[in-house]
Amino acid sequence: GADVIKLEPPNGDPSRRFGPFPGDTPHPERSGLFLHLNRGKRSVEIDAGTEQGAAFIRGLAADADLVIEDYAPGDAARWGWGYDALKALNPAIVLASVTAFGQTGPYRDYRGSELTLQAIGGALYTNGHETREPLKLAGHFAHYHAALMLAFASLTAMRRAAASGAGDWIDLSVYECQAGCRDRQCMYVTM
Repeated sequence: GADVIKLEPPNGDPSRRFGPFPGDTPHPERSGLFLHLNRGKRSVEIDAGTEQGAAFIRGLAADADLVIEDYAPGDAARWGWGYDALKALNPAIVLASVTAFGQTGPYRDYRGSELTLQAIGGALYTNGHETREPLKLAGHFAHYHAALMLAFASLTAMRRAAASGAGDWIDLSVYECQAGCRDRQCMYVTM
């Protein structure tokens, strides 16, 4: 029953350019990946780093339960719609910030790809043959796993906000999700 509004950057979400496409004919409205990830969402193209974009986001956030953003640490605040700005408009708002290495710490300004996040997070350690280089897990495992953790954290924070009236800021690091992922760690902990 959620009303989800996806704010896409100018020229649309990059996943619109990834296949598969029906008949192998690329089209931004027919990307299999985009449709898989965004079914049931409404989309608006906006530049979140402009004053017009920031005003639009603040307007939406005034009545929202949750805002999820994945810009570099500090960008949302610099653009006028960070947690403090949103909380002033809506004290019960939950802002979830997703970055490769979190909002603070020595790696906060580093960029992270799927490959580097799987490598530093430990997933590559157990993949592949021992005489060869490690193998990346297929697809976007690190990011999908982080999205599952974000869903749980967001629902928990929204439930608390509904009960108390006080929102929260979730700082989710994809790397930390990978480092703490139990799917491949259990067997090594018990050996």
